[in-house]
Amino acid sequence: MLFGLAGAPSTFQRLMQNVFINELDEYLIVYHDDELIYSRTKDEHLNHLTKVLRRIREHQLYVGINKCEFVVQKVKYLGYIIQKGSIPPDLRKVEALKNYPEKLGNVRQVRGFLGLVGSYLQLIKDFNKKAKPLHDLLSEKSATIWRPKHSQAVTELKDARVNVAMTKIFNPDLPIVINTDASKPDYIEKVMTLRETSQRRGRDLAYERRTKLIGWGKGYDVCDDFRKRVTTCKALGIDENTWKYISLIEGRKEYQWDENLLWVKTREGWKLCVLSKDKRREVLHGFHDHPLAGHPGTKKTTQDVEKIFWSPTLKADVEKYVKSCSACALGKASYAKYGGLLNPLHVPNYPWEVINVDLIMGLPKGKDGYDAIVTFVCQLTKMAHFIPVKQTINAIELGHVLVREAI
Repeated sequence: MLFGLAGAPSTFQRLMQNVFINELDEYLIVYHDDELIYSRTKDEHLNHLTKVLRRIREHQLYVGINKCEFVVQKVKYLGYIIQKGSIPPDLRKVEALKNYPEKLGNVRQVRGFLGLVGSYLQLIKDFNKKAKPLHDLLSEKSATIWRPKHSQAVTELKDARVNVAMTKIFNPDLPIVINTDASKPDYIEKVMTLRETSQRRGRDLAYERRTKLIGWGKGYDVCDDFRKRVTTCKALGIDENTWKYISLIEGRKEYQWDENLLWVKTREGWKLCVLSKDKRREVLHGFHDHPLAGHPGTKKTTQDVEKIFWSPTLKADVEKYVKSCSACALGKASYAKYGGLLNPLHVPNYPWEVINVDLIMGLPKGKDGYDAIVTFVCQLTKMAHFIPVKQTINAIELGHVLVREAI
């Protein structure tokens, strides 16, 4: 593992996927050391079980027999109880969520709480809205100061009603209706309601995440005319930049429409506006990647494009496009020195011959005024000493600590 124990989960998951590459998504689900085998009949299940156990033996892996359940119709898996007709959440997990304190002591506890409650986000209405203060607290731009709004967010998530009715197995044979609410000025409402017509009022099956809208089109009313729905969908297909600039140029004399093409008058004359992101990429491809263009640099490509086309972000788009050109990257000469070959570290001959030193800074002050920890690790035996020190320690004082504590 390149990054030590920090890479253990991903390394083990990759191992399990490689071992069961033929069984995954056929009749097996693997999440780290939790394996779930599913089948239609008992005989088919025994056959699948035999194949999985044989694969485990071939790769010299081991299972804890006390933690295994064989040939059952109800099983606990990853916080849910999988049974016939529904997948309700594990009540012990929900109870653990209810017992969380309202005030979390550090960032790690906040992440742990969001991870626990996030496993049921599809069952909690307005999850992102309720968890937003906690997500803002974890952002780099926000100071990690606990405020009343954070305690309120924790309380709302703890008291949120987990919609157990939505855990019923989805029936794809019944008609489905997806309802959205665009009444809010900044977001598309996240509730995705899937209703089964076998019930009078239907039932909610899942709550989807919120999606921020960058540009708004004209108002949309729920209607029964299929033609209107198709027209609305086509209108919403316009990218956000097109919406933004079309709304800005309405009524301005320097812009003119001619045969469904938008032209703008500049100092150099009339130029064709390219507002769509896909169309801009086509234009840049023609002026940069075409065999007659010869993959010019950013300056030359910008000059060629500006003779005919105009875009509010033209220079930035050209610079980004040229930098991402794979042909230019492969053909560009490199003047940097080549890196040397990797060599293994020297193995010490006796303990404490080679010592690794590290400092842990930014800790809260203790009773003796220490706010840092210096670690001395023997490279041969991996024995470690953890010595409390102050952040103001200098090289001479660090040497005295090394001699006194480690040597």
